[in-house]
Amino acid sequence: MARRILGSRWRARFTFNDITAYGNGATSLIGGDELSGAERDALQQLCRQRLDAFRRRSTRR
Repeated sequence: MARRILGSRWRARFTFNDITAYGNGATSLIGGDELSGAERDALQQLCRQRLDAFRRRSTRR
């Protein structure tokens, strides 16, 4: 999702902020393995809400 919104710069931005890590051809959430199923679901829901809000703002321009 982030790739579509931010283009090719998204990886550098999130990696720089210690949110994601890139290695072996894949991007992963730092600390993502430590999340419970409920925490992972909550994080995905928050991401969807932010993405929906971003899309609404983008279509108004």
